[in-house]
Amino acid sequence: MDKGLEIEFQVENKNNDKTIVKALALLTRSSFENQINCAIFHISKGENRFYKVLFSGPKVTKLHPHMEKMVRDKFDELARKNADELISLYKEAIKEHNLNDIEIKEVKEDYDLWEDPIWQYL
Repeated sequence: MDKGLEIEFQVENKNNDKTIVKALALLTRSSFENQINCAIFHISKGENRFYKVLFSGPKVTKLHPHMEKMVRDKFDELARKNADELISLYKEAIKEHNLNDIEIKEVKEDYDLWEDPIWQYL
């Protein structure tokens, strides 16, 4: 992706999956004092379901490579926490920092075999 950092993942805890996804995205964004934006997508691709979070600069521009690494590291740090701890941090952050809730956009993608990376090597 040219514009921003895209992170794809699945959530094991299906009961709180949307809360966990929002927590990961918004806590990561707030760690950088809102210097970055984020958008959350719930992707349906065939029988597969997964989430995609897009982090971008303030004007939907590409992040500096150092900032991109810091965002990845923060996201990974939060993703290593257990679900209850992550949700607790998220609820505290909402109360203390007035985090703006973000909508999870539902997106349906189709498989496009022409976009298979193997074609780049032929």
